Amino acid sequence: MQNGVVRKATPLVPPVVIRLGVLTRPFVIDRAAAPTAISYAERAAAAKAFAATLPKFDRDAAMTRDLLAPMLDAVEKRAATLKDAMVEARAGRYGAAALEALGAGDQTAAAFLRGVDYYAKGQLDQAATQLAIAAGPRREFFPAAFFLGAVYASAGRDRDAAGVWQMSMGTEVRPPVFYAMVADARLRDGIPDAAIDILKPAYDKQPENDDLARRLGMAYVMTTRYADAMPVLDAFLGRHPTDQGLLLAAIVSQYELVQGGQVASVADVARMRRYVTAYKGPESTLARKYLEAIQSK
Repeated sequence: MQNGVVRKATPLVPPVVIRLGVLTRPFVIDRAAAPTAISYAERAAAAKAFAATLPKFDRDAAMTRDLLAPMLDAVEKRAATLKDAMVEARAGRYGAAALEALGAGDQTAAAFLRGVDYYAKGQLDQAATQLAIAAGPRREFFPAAFFLGAVYASAGRDRDAAGVWQMSMGTEVRPPVFYAMVADARLRDGIPDAAIDILKPAYDKQPENDDLARRLGMAYVMTTRYADAMPVLDAFLGRHPTDQGLLLAAIVSQYELVQGGQVASVADVARMRRYVTAYKGPESTLARKYLEAIQSK
C-alpha cells in the first residue's frame, strides 16, 4: 500500500510488435463459376493474414487530449470534492491528483488516477492493478476500464483488451477512435465477425468517418461478405480514390460477387474499370484480368 492506494504486481506479456504491411491474397482466375465454400479455418487464416498488416497498439494514443479529456470530465462528475484533483490531473500531475482524490475520500478516483500515472510512465503491471480496482468487477467505471484495456493492448494481449473494452462499452456513445481501437484488437486476434458487431452501429451513425469505414470494409472482405463490403468500400473510395489497400479490396469484392452469380451491370463494370485504373499495387496484372473476366460475362 502506497499513499493509501493498493499496489500489487500483475505480470503482463511483453508487447508484440506487428509490422505494418499491405494486404495481399492470391487471385485464381480459372475456376468454376460457383462460389467455393470457405471453411472456418480458412476464414480464420485470412483474418490473421490481414491482422499482420495492422499496426501495433500505440500506447500514447490513449493519452491524447481527445480521449483523456472526456475521461477526466467523467471522473470530476463523481463529486464536487474532486475539483482540486482534476486541476492536478489536467496539468498532467496524475500522482498528485491521486493524492488529492484520496484526501477527498474517493478511493475509486484515486486508484484510477494512480493507474493513469503508472500508465503514462510505462509501468504497466502497476497500472493494471490500480485500474482493475477502479474499473470494478463488472468494468462499470468506463474511464478506468478504458485504460485497463489500453494496458492489455500495450502488452499485446488483444483478446483481454477487447474483452474489457466491450464489457465497459455500455449504451453511451463513445469517441469513434474507441470503436476503432476495439475493432483493431478483435482483428489482430483473428475475430473479424466480432469487429463487425462493434463497427457497424458506430459506422451507421458516422458513415463518413474514415477510420470506421476502413475497418468495417476490410472486416466484411475478411468474412467474405462482399455484398456488404461494396457500398462501404465504394463510399470510402469516393473520398480517397487512390487508397491502394481498399482499391484491391473493392476489386476482389466485385469480382467475387460476379463469380458468385451476380450479373455485372454497366455501372458495376464502369466502377471496376475505375478501380483497376487507379490501382498501382503489386497485383495490377491480375486485377486487369479480373476486369477482363467481368467484362466478358
